[in-house]
Amino acid sequence: MRSAGPFYSADKGFISQILKYGRFFLVYSLFLLVACSEGLPPPIERFEFETPKPFGYVIGDKIRHRLIIETRSGIHLESASLPTKGDLNRWLSVDQITVRPVSEHLTEIELTYQVFYAPLEVKMLSIPGFTLRFKQGEQSIEQLVPEWPFTVSPIHELAVRKEDGNTYRRPDATPTLISSQNAWRALSGSLALGMISGWLLAFRYGYFIGFSRRSIFSRANRQLKKLQPNELGLALMIIHQAFNQLNHKPLFKHRLSEFYRRRPEFKDIGPDLEWFFNFSNDYFFGGNPSVGADEWSALRRLCQRCVELERG
Repeated sequence: MRSAGPFYSADKGFISQILKYGRFFLVYSLFLLVACSEGLPPPIERFEFETPKPFGYVIGDKIRHRLIIETRSGIHLESASLPTKGDLNRWLSVDQITVRPVSEHLTEIELTYQVFYAPLEVKMLSIPGFTLRFKQGEQSIEQLVPEWPFTVSPIHELAVRKEDGNTYRRPDATPTLISSQNAWRALSGSLALGMISGWLLAFRYGYFIGFSRRSIFSRANRQLKKLQPNELGLALMIIHQAFNQLNHKPLFKHRLSEFYRRRPEFKDIGPDLEWFFNFSNDYFFGGNPSVGADEWSALRRLCQRCVELERG
């Protein structure tokens, strides 16, 4: 029988080295896979199930649930996994479903149920749970929404009493009447305050004929509005009469300083008054100069400014 010789021993040592290092790389690869899988976040990172109080409901009441779901990127909700609108059973229906994407990863779902159970006594019921499904490529992910127990109460007595053969009906409690004295006082005070305010405004704006000091230039301004630019002489006389009446005597240019001491508010339009008296002197005693639209507008503005000063 032929001996394998030294070549057989060399091949055997090489194969043992391959097996040794192969086992090392296999263990290291498994370690990397486990470490990477533990570092990945879960598909559904956040799930909140917000519900109202679980008691005190009667027939016809609506119950609102709210789901807040946050997922990894690329995961989408399957709308077919949501409950459908309509009757779930003989006493419960889905009234409304609202899916609101807040962001790419965050979704809010609002479910509104309506109860049609009429118990004879306080009874425990449950809104059935369901499973939400999500898709990520070909992978399907599920999230359980638990059932929600709550109690409903009757809206009438368990034993229906009768009086004189008729069903007993308990009358509603008479509501307590609210005193109207404060309302009447507030209304009377408001009306009185409104009347006083209106009277003061009318007085300030010179609408009372008896208070001539508040309506001198108001009447003059109304008269000017009826005149035409070619009636300039009459317009100047109207304004002169208004100043004379306000001054209680004829007012001339050289007496303006004395007029300002009695009526200091008119000192604000001193340049306009100087112009008015100069222009009036030129018109009546300077050969009746021609008048343009600018002079007529300035005269109207002066009268309107005097009305404002007269009213304070």
